Amino acid sequence: MGLFGIPPCPPDQCPQCWQHAHDSSIHRALKGKDCGPCLDHLATNCNGFYRK
Repeated sequence: MGLFGIPPCPPDQCPQCWQHAHDSSIHRALKGKDCGPCLDHLATNCNGFYRK
C-alpha cells in the first residue's frame, strides 16, 4: 500500500487519474458534483502521453 492506504500507481497509469480514482477524500467535499481538476486534466493533459 502506498501513502494513506492508496495503492501505488502502476507504471502504465496516469498518476493524477490514479490518485483521484482511489482517494475518496479528494472528491468528498464535492458531494456528487463534477471535479474541476479531473475534467480539466481529462480534456487537456491526459491524452495517453502523461504516463508514469
